[in-house]
Amino acid sequence: MSLRDSEVGTIRPYLLLLLAATSLVLVICTANIANLMLAAAADRARESSIRTALGASWIRLVQMFLTESCLLAISGGLCGLVLAFAGIYFLPRIIPEPLPSWVRVEINWAVLAFNVLVSFAVGIAFGLAPAFNALRNNLNDSLRQGARGSGQQGWLRKALIVGEVAVCFSLLVGAGLLVKNFDRLRRVVPGFQSQHLLTFKLAPYQPGKDDEAVQRYVTFYDRVLSKLETIPGVVAVAATNAFPFENASLQRDQATIGVRGDNEQERIGRGAAIFADVTPRYFEAMGIPLLEGRYFNAGDARDKQRVVIIGQHAARLLFPNRPAVGQAIRLVYLDAADPWGVVIGVVGDVKYTATEGPQGLELYYPYTQYPVSTSRVAVRFQGGSPGVMRLIRDAMTEVAPETAVSDVRLMDVGEILSYFSPCL
Repeated sequence: MSLRDSEVGTIRPYLLLLLAATSLVLVICTANIANLMLAAAADRARESSIRTALGASWIRLVQMFLTESCLLAISGGLCGLVLAFAGIYFLPRIIPEPLPSWVRVEINWAVLAFNVLVSFAVGIAFGLAPAFNALRNNLNDSLRQGARGSGQQGWLRKALIVGEVAVCFSLLVGAGLLVKNFDRLRRVVPGFQSQHLLTFKLAPYQPGKDDEAVQRYVTFYDRVLSKLETIPGVVAVAATNAFPFENASLQRDQATIGVRGDNEQERIGRGAAIFADVTPRYFEAMGIPLLEGRYFNAGDARDKQRVVIIGQHAARLLFPNRPAVGQAIRLVYLDAADPWGVVIGVVGDVKYTATEGPQGLELYYPYTQYPVSTSRVAVRFQGGSPGVMRLIRDAMTEVAPETAVSDVRLMDVGEILSYFSPCL
């Protein structure tokens, strides 16, 4: 899969829809200009007749009208090009999320050539119409009646107006549907509470996967999370290697899951799954409700029975006729399988990939049994704590100065404006 398809392949239909909408706007604009030029040609019908009577050829008349329309179209194209350069300069600067380093917003030669081609095509297409109308006028009638003969081209102008109204109506209906769909997506509950939630990336370098390395992981995160919890206004702190809407395409996979109930043989369940290694207070920090069983605790060590917490959708799919708590599941590979893990809890479903996407199977594992490496830390804080970003940076500098902290952000867009300035 190409990098382009991996990063922006899912939004291609929306970009094509936007291109179609802008093309319709172009059609409306050109139809307006054509109407104006036809009206001007009607007013200049006597002028065209006089030119013809004085010996001007039809080629000369066509050249005159085409020159005027092409100059008008090229002027509009240049204005559009100036606006395009201004747009690619200012628009990326008002996007709240920073663009990836490899994304370049620029006008390339193909786009520039398309702009020039469209300008000339519009100029020629809508310059020929008044020219041909002028040629069809009867010379004697035009000289006697002047501009009163413009009724010959009235049908064309009426047809353009009808077309404009039809296209405008289509655009209005499409825009209304887009606004309605956007509002519906805003009302979708993602499964976690985004208000008063701050996150940042943490990348400790802890090589190795043996018991000693696992203990270093656990010790590191215990020290970091304990320090962050001492910050005034902080309610809960947790870490995970799989965060909602982040690298979802890498976390999502068609998983084969072995399911074993009491006194029964193993059976296989399959589905798109999200695997998350989390610290004990992850669900509290994210505001994910516990529906059955219990959360992870300090007793879920590496040398103890493997445990797992699953989402409500996974519980219904894997255990349709009995409670999920107390059952055993494991991830099955082609030639191997994970150890059996006992389901100790069921939590609410979370939209990990997209708000409008299908619900996946969610499996959460304790970081003490499956150590977290590069992760995102979630900090839930009380409202009215505008300095929490600065306090978190100070705490991380104190407890782990050698560890990189990056991508600090508030999850709730409404809070960004109110907290951004005081936190600098």
